[in-house]
Amino acid sequence: MGVKIGRRYPALRGQNCTPKHIIGIDNYMPLSDWRDGFDHADALEGWSAIHDRGYLQANIAGGEGFDWFYASAADRSAQVRTPITDGVSGKPWVFRYKDLRAWWSNTHFNRPAGVESGTPTAWVPQSRPVWFTELGCPAIDRGTNQPNVFFDPKSSESFTPYFSRGWRDDAIQRAYLEASYVWWGEAANNPTSSVYGGRMVHVPE
Repeated sequence: MGVKIGRRYPALRGQNCTPKHIIGIDNYMPLSDWRDGFDHADALEGWSAIHDRGYLQANIAGGEGFDWFYASAADRSAQVRTPITDGVSGKPWVFRYKDLRAWWSNTHFNRPAGVESGTPTAWVPQSRPVWFTELGCPAIDRGTNQPNVFFDPKSSESFTPYFSRGWRDDAIQRAYLEASYVWWGEAANNPTSSVYGGRMVHVPE
């Protein structure tokens, strides 16, 4: 998926849109927005702990990147959540990076200059399985808040996740993986393709 200012290109390129291929995703999507104390947004919704499987699973196709986003670092700090909408064509899934089902199930239209093309791309809905070529979060406190960063003092790219207190937490890494594999293993969350007969997301045995 490519994004440029004033444009939107949600599709895979034509010659590669054949059933023999897969859609490979390095899946480091956030499954939490946990903070200190119990007066932050997710605790006030009734969730009791970041390790709660139900809480993490509620954010696989929900939460940040699906229902809302943070427009700035200041908004993240204050938990000012902006809903993800699409006033142009009524297709908010185009901007929801977590909405794999809608992306996989729908015909794609590019938006040069921000206007949806009248001609669909070569993408055939449900034509390829999604494989998570990478999946997980760092084994660090609140790793599920920002799974795409890793702490390594020897690296110039070392970071701790949002609102992490910096200590090691093997349990949160395990919780992320268990929540993900169990959730995608449910047929209700992982539809069968009418094209190739398998599930949308490949779940290892």
